Amino acid sequence: MKFGETPLPVTLSSFTVSLSNNKPYLNWVTQTEQRNAYWNVYRSISQNLGQAMILNVEPIEGAGTTSEPTAYSFVDQYGIEGGATYWY
Repeated sequence: MKFGETPLPVTLSSFTVSLSNNKPYLNWVTQTEQRNAYWNVYRSISQNLGQAMILNVEPIEGAGTTSEPTAYSFVDQYGIEGGATYWY
């Protein structure tokens, strides 16, 4: 997709986060994807995602176009602080 184009639909069926060694493990599943080349993962300490930082150095490869469920995962290497709330 080129910059400025409207993104095409991705149907997300689940998004979960678990902790291990103070690092969030993100897992999500899509039910369908249309021309999804890749994912970027962003994290913010506020609901204003305009202040979010990108976490992945390399894009996470998408499934392209599929009507099959597709699972993805990502480990947030920055870790977390106790009592803080994060938005992904």
